[in-house]
Amino acid sequence: MKYPALQHLGLSDREVTIYLSLLESGPVSIRDIAAASGINRGTTYETLKSLAQKGVVSYFPRGKRRVFMAEDPERLITLAESKQHALAEALEQLRSDVEIGRAHV
Repeated sequence: MKYPALQHLGLSDREVTIYLSLLESGPVSIRDIAAASGINRGTTYETLKSLAQKGVVSYFPRGKRRVFMAEDPERLITLAESKQHALAEALEQLRSDVEIGRAHV
């Protein structure tokens, strides 16, 4: 993968490809993003839904179609900070659990 930091954020190779294509192209239809990314439309649609759930892609209606666009890359930093915070909390909980376990031994 060309962008390992994005993979660490939980994005698949396909999600990275589509996100980067959206950054380059701006707001586009599923057909256009599928063509630009080289991924079939059905898979592109499912991948866009996943990216929207992660908050890095949004969409809006344009006529009878949906138009998708990448959120500002700053959103990826927010996502990374959120994951870092959750990991720090999990690490603290693990340390606490280990200490409790040692106390019972």
